[in-house]
Amino acid sequence: MYKPLRYGSLFALIQEFDKSYKGYYHRLIDVNLGLPFSHNHVSESPLQWKLMRLSFETDKESDCLDAITRYCKDCLVIISYYEATGGYPQWCDETYRSGHI
Repeated sequence: MYKPLRYGSLFALIQEFDKSYKGYYHRLIDVNLGLPFSHNHVSESPLQWKLMRLSFETDKESDCLDAITRYCKDCLVIISYYEATGGYPQWCDETYRSGHI
């Protein structure tokens, strides 16, 4: 939450958290990625905290990287669709949301 903005990608930031956890003999099991939230102070849109769930314990690192890269490209389209319709696009199904793209 308080990491400086010095990472080249979201995946690099997550790797840093993983490294930090390992430094205290913990492990990163799952990561939940939500949608960007509105900076409109009067917005009543609910926050979408868990759009995609990645398992760092069972999935390969390359698969997690691919899923995060795709998420970063798609998240603005998904949030626009969500704000307009109240739901997710058809292609944003359970397979997508589990990071198995």
